Amino acid sequence: MKKGMVFGKLTVRYLNDAKRDTWACKCECGHYVNTTGRTLLSGNRTACTTCDPERVSGKFGIAVTTGNYCFGPRKEENKLGAAKAFRAARAACLRPKHVNWPICGGRGIEFRFKSFEEFFEELGERPKGKILDRIDSNGHFEKGNVRWVPPWAAIHNRRIYGDHKYRGVYQQGKNHWIVAFTRNYKTYRFDGYRSEEEAAHAWDKIAPKYFGEYTNLNFPPTRPQRRALAR
Repeated sequence: MKKGMVFGKLTVRYLNDAKRDTWACKCECGHYVNTTGRTLLSGNRTACTTCDPERVSGKFGIAVTTGNYCFGPRKEENKLGAAKAFRAARAACLRPKHVNWPICGGRGIEFRFKSFEEFFEELGERPKGKILDRIDSNGHFEKGNVRWVPPWAAIHNRRIYGDHKYRGVYQQGKNHWIVAFTRNYKTYRFDGYRSEEEAAHAWDKIAPKYFGEYTNLNFPPTRPQRRALAR
């Protein structure tokens, strides 16, 4: 290994750590990458993570874009909470070994942001105490379907499992339906509904009092209805 050698889009600039055989390389796009000579010689690293976004590493398949591997212009970016959420969501959709693959990529959820810049423009920095969530839990990670929410709101927004047709509605016997949910470790139950649809409409009236702007309705208003309400 020596200065000036080229491996794909990477050009070796200088020896960073002789003991560990790590070299500082500059990518064609201008980003710097810190990697080992063995990795370069084996062909396992030929570009930075911007030019090779599907390159992943680590126990859960998180993309290698931390300060330990990239430095220069991207180092400050990697300190952002939004960058961590971006990498985790992308890996969950692209890497079968990721811990969240079964509920994301494994069931057809796609990550449609082409770059972190596009993702950051849509959401901005992650507010303290909030996490990434999809508005439609069966939709993709894409513009208009992502937001920052408190953890309890993300739990509330999970997709409907099993044979349940509506959110928050459960059958307790023949012609006996209830509305039930948990908020701040407390369970709420509303009884006395004779049909599933009646209980589902009751949820739409009750839930906003407890979940506010994060409420998911069973019967969301149509576009004409939303326009009428806005007048």
